Amino acid sequence: MLVLGLGGGVIPTYLETFCPGTKVLSVDNNPDVVKAAQDFFAYRGETVVQDLHHALDDLSRSRPESFDAIVTDVGHNIKLDRKDMHYVTKLLKPDGLLVENLSTPSYAADQLLMYKEFLGQVSEEVSAGNHILFGSNEAARTLEQ
Repeated sequence: MLVLGLGGGVIPTYLETFCPGTKVLSVDNNPDVVKAAQDFFAYRGETVVQDLHHALDDLSRSRPESFDAIVTDVGHNIKLDRKDMHYVTKLLKPDGLLVENLSTPSYAADQLLMYKEFLGQVSEEVSAGNHILFGSNEAARTLEQ
């Protein structure tokens, strides 16, 4: 799994703890966030410290179709753009899943439209003001063929 936005490291730690055998790679652009996650929340996972947009580009070249799922939790200040979605579809395995937590509701409508364009099969859940988008890469691969 690829997790975009480390925060305290809760998401990757949860996934590795409760989904045995899961390997998680996290991306965060702020080395201070990574250090805080390690020092205060005992985060020990693998993290790439790089701008999200550049990391997606680099990873799509070095690790295509490597991820069963990509979880992004950076929607409070960063949105995935069209280039990012192109990289995401390259990174996901053919039946991969993209999940995005948008804590900025004003981003939701545009992101949902872009998900539909790139991924085809998309759903949205709203919980406590957050918009959570789900997109399946399988539908996108079928459309390409």
